[in-house]
Amino acid sequence: MSGLKSETLTDGVFVNVKNGDNVSFPITVPISQHYTLTLNAKSEGDGVITVKTPTDTLGVYYITKTDISYGYSIQNIYLSGGKTDITLECRKGEIKLDSFSLKESSPCSPDRYNVSMRLANTSASDIAAEVYGWLIDGYGSQIITGAEVTAGTDAELNAIYGATGRYPAMRVSDLGKYSRTYAFSDKNEFDDIPLAVKYANKGGLIAYKWSWYAPMGGSSYLADKTGFSLDKAKTARDIYALSPEKLIELRDNSDISAECYELILDIDDIASYLKILQEKEIAVFFEPLYQAGLKRYWWGESADGAVWLWKLLFNRFSEYHALGNIIWVWTGEDKAYYPGDEYVDIVGEGVYSAFDGSNAGKFNMSLVFPNRLRTAAATEMSVFPNPDVLWRDNTMWSFAVTASGSAVIKEDGTFTGDANAAAQLKYAYNHTLTIARDEVPRFGTGFEDVEIQGNDVPETAYPNETDNTSNASASNASTPKQTTAKKDDDNGNNDNGGIEPQEEFWDDEL
Repeated sequence: MSGLKSETLTDGVFVNVKNGDNVSFPITVPISQHYTLTLNAKSEGDGVITVKTPTDTLGVYYITKTDISYGYSIQNIYLSGGKTDITLECRKGEIKLDSFSLKESSPCSPDRYNVSMRLANTSASDIAAEVYGWLIDGYGSQIITGAEVTAGTDAELNAIYGATGRYPAMRVSDLGKYSRTYAFSDKNEFDDIPLAVKYANKGGLIAYKWSWYAPMGGSSYLADKTGFSLDKAKTARDIYALSPEKLIELRDNSDISAECYELILDIDDIASYLKILQEKEIAVFFEPLYQAGLKRYWWGESADGAVWLWKLLFNRFSEYHALGNIIWVWTGEDKAYYPGDEYVDIVGEGVYSAFDGSNAGKFNMSLVFPNRLRTAAATEMSVFPNPDVLWRDNTMWSFAVTASGSAVIKEDGTFTGDANAAAQLKYAYNHTLTIARDEVPRFGTGFEDVEIQGNDVPETAYPNETDNTSNASASNASTPKQTTAKKDDDNGNNDNGGIEPQEEFWDDEL
């Protein structure tokens, strides 16, 4: 089959869609296989179109400004044979849609995994280089499991252990409540860093997002809940290496704005917490300014402002604070917000699908942003993907992270089984392609016992399992691990202490 005839959306007339509009139409897929999806369209300004089926987001078209209709393609998307509906949803701009077609294709090339082992920070610490090097060594042949936690607890980690017999390899939390301007009643009771240290000492990887409460103008990270303006903070001055005294002088002389000065105070304050992890020889996958391109958060006010702020964060952390343990994860959602390859190690995507597919379209999106290949990660997912499907589609995320809250737990901290069914999650966590905490190598020499308040055993204790230290292998990708083949090192995690799960950072599917 050389290809399928194009389906015109109307009889020779363009369909006009604006931001928020969508158009759906039925198609018949001849056989189950991989396809290239081509949309012919034009736009008077840059536009973005998401293409979906009822069960999956297939990818995104970035339509450039042109008076002539061009073909834009998304390659290597697996479709099951039979009838389905295609929905084209406009996310940005105004676009004139012409036609849509399918053509057979092969799974993606393995060349997509040929990324540099060099970290963006040229002064990165040995521990960061060691962790990142291991991740790159396995990129394309293994998926590191991860879970977001309700910050200040390990509730989701313990719930996953109860369902699967394995702990996630990566603990992902949020520095939001450490923000200098966080103004709510639990601020003085909140402490997440000791839990991260303990998880690292048990062999886990550590990641942090930063829901950055605005430096001034109202204590919120949501754009519509604070009056803080990033564009007012932006300056052409090179300020990343300046001392607090010099910054005060510049502010007092009106050479920088009060917004700029307060921004630096926040950066310096949050750096102090990351330094604790550096002193413990713990690498941190750090995801600031997430989803900036969606403009829901104050740091997404403008692309220029977000890029300036990312570079300021990177240079202030790397140069002034000498934080070499950071692995930089960008999840900006829009190419205009991408700061450049020299400031990014990993490109992440949020995947909010109710199904356990590969989300190959999202993976392909992550390859669009950098100029040279960067590692792709699913930094927040409603449902953990099926490893067999990831292998089939050659969509091997470096790591895949389930979202916090109701994706995993009920309000009392116990496993919910709704979004992620227990049997499904157990199969994935015990698969030859996935890496759980007990399979992560020991990095560095900074491990030590730490005292953490609270119960040292999950709310429900589960039987120990026999030890087996084999790592994942791509050669037997479809064969699951034996669910009793591996013992995590112990049950050394806090329960959630009765704390309500935090507000979820889920977003509607794009």
